[in-house]
Amino acid sequence: MRAAAARGELVEYGLSVLEPTRKFRNSTGLTHLPGRPSKWGKRSDGLEGFTRPLLLSALLARHGDLHDAEGDLAFAIDTIQAGLSGRRPVWPLPQLNSQPVVEAAGLSLSLLIWPQVWRGLDRETQAKLARWMKTAAAGEYTNNWVLFPFTIRSWMVSVGLDTPDSALDLRKTAQWRTDGGWYSDGLNQKYDYYNSWAFHFYPPLVKYLTADNEWLDEYKQELGRFVASFYSCFDPARAHILWGRSLTYGSAATAALWIAALLRAGPVGVGELRDVAMRNISRLSARRESGLLDHRWDGEEGHHVQRYSGPASPYWLAKAFVGLLAESEDPLWTTEPVGGTDAQGHVPGPPGCLIVPASPHRLVSAGISQYGAQIPLIPDPLYSRWSYSSATSPTRDIWGGDNCTTIQLARQRDRYVRARVSVVNGKSGVVRATVDYVGPRSWRSLRPLQRGRLNFLGPRVRFLPAVKHEVAVLSWQEIDLWLDLVQDLPLGSLFTRSSWAVSKGGRESLSEALHGVTATVEAPAARDCAFERLGDGLRVEGVSLAGFTTTSLISSEALLYGRPTTYFQFTGATTGSPTLFVSAFRLSSSTTRSAELAECTFVRSNDTDGLVLSIGDRTVRIPRRGDAYSLNSVHVD
Repeated sequence: MRAAAARGELVEYGLSVLEPTRKFRNSTGLTHLPGRPSKWGKRSDGLEGFTRPLLLSALLARHGDLHDAEGDLAFAIDTIQAGLSGRRPVWPLPQLNSQPVVEAAGLSLSLLIWPQVWRGLDRETQAKLARWMKTAAAGEYTNNWVLFPFTIRSWMVSVGLDTPDSALDLRKTAQWRTDGGWYSDGLNQKYDYYNSWAFHFYPPLVKYLTADNEWLDEYKQELGRFVASFYSCFDPARAHILWGRSLTYGSAATAALWIAALLRAGPVGVGELRDVAMRNISRLSARRESGLLDHRWDGEEGHHVQRYSGPASPYWLAKAFVGLLAESEDPLWTTEPVGGTDAQGHVPGPPGCLIVPASPHRLVSAGISQYGAQIPLIPDPLYSRWSYSSATSPTRDIWGGDNCTTIQLARQRDRYVRARVSVVNGKSGVVRATVDYVGPRSWRSLRPLQRGRLNFLGPRVRFLPAVKHEVAVLSWQEIDLWLDLVQDLPLGSLFTRSSWAVSKGGRESLSEALHGVTATVEAPAARDCAFERLGDGLRVEGVSLAGFTTTSLISSEALLYGRPTTYFQFTGATTGSPTLFVSAFRLSSSTTRSAELAECTFVRSNDTDGLVLSIGDRTVRIPRRGDAYSLNSVHVD
């Protein structure tokens, strides 16, 4: 996309996103968009229907890009007055942990960007809004919600409703920040796109709008480290990895790229940042029906929408338009991309993740996805998979599924799946970790839980005691090599590892040689199975190199797309002593089979040197320590 045309195209797209919401405007103080309601109730959804499109209006109005600025300004003023009028205002009270707190932060940003809205309110409404905002800012939080009181109080300070000393500082978030600039969402070590549309969005945008240049100068280094890694989460078509909650926000995932471009932060050029963000936004046109944004992903209904999301939730897409704060003469819009900034090899992501940037045929993926230090109520497919890509959706399965490992104890029916991952190291392209496993309790052990405003029943998980599972992954080009060392399981327990899932209905093939073949370290028998989705040329291949004995194709349903998918699964039995399972997978847009996988050889050297695997132009050495193999010092030549 040419730099000279980029801003105009972003403005036009923003106007096209905003325009369909106009027919739902009214004088009640709430804007109700059609769609599935959230768990917060109708009034909260109506508030969200006003505040989220308002942020887009404010960004367009900042430099005169809004077509009917006077009409939109009058609507915003009238809606705030109507929402806060009367003895029982229609706007819900922003109590602790309630959705109106989030919308109060969004409204604060809009008022910082478009101050004419605040000035247009009469004194009585200003006082009511000040009290409402003060209530919203009163809560204390231990996750990304700490950013909402910060944003609200920063706006209040800017209009003289509070003193600078009362504005929350950001020291609490510092304990969640990693050396690479990634933030966990609180202390639970959950990493996702809240890094881009929250942690690297609210603080720098507030400081940018309030001209706190001293803070921004110190922050740029941190943002630069994050963007250097995060930039690699986008494939050549500029789609982003599909993982984590709130994917319905779509291209809001590019918010941190726009912030980095505004601040000139980091090693990635302004032109490259703008190009990635613009091309990502252009992919969303298929998600729109009757002009409105909805929860669909690439035009298909899925099962990925959380209960806290309402009909207007997708309008957090407005965060992807923050680049409009730069005027047309700004270098953000005049600098052409120079190319050559796509990373080569692996890129360290958040702790436990290995981001492997796209090659000509590789689709970007995350290596080990760290589930979190806190064991979940039930496993979540958006966090509990070993790998994610920009082109495949995880399946709906909870106790198994694609990109998953499971353990089934001998003579038992229940399957245990990975939960907590403790990363040991992640250097030289190798990430090594130890893994905890959980399984379902009986439905008789259901217990009542309180989430938001609704009561519901949920199963408690149970740990798989005593098992020790060490895993290492090596990724390069299109290949992911997985080494699984499983110990302390009864003889004959089953261990499985599964592939990526692709849409069912294309040509599928499963190598017959896999059935009944035992592939062990002593008698390597590398066999492959492959199937491809012909519609867009997506191909998945895999080889079982050691430990696995059977392979099967499994049908399931994609979480995001809601359509049938297929993946294959390797299964092997433990020997009663430490058992090494070795497998390799390839996810590619190429239509040809991988020569590297077809020609890989796995030979046993000796008790001192351990194992040597030759795969393509690389040699992988797995040392032996006593009676067992060791993943402590896996080496790649």
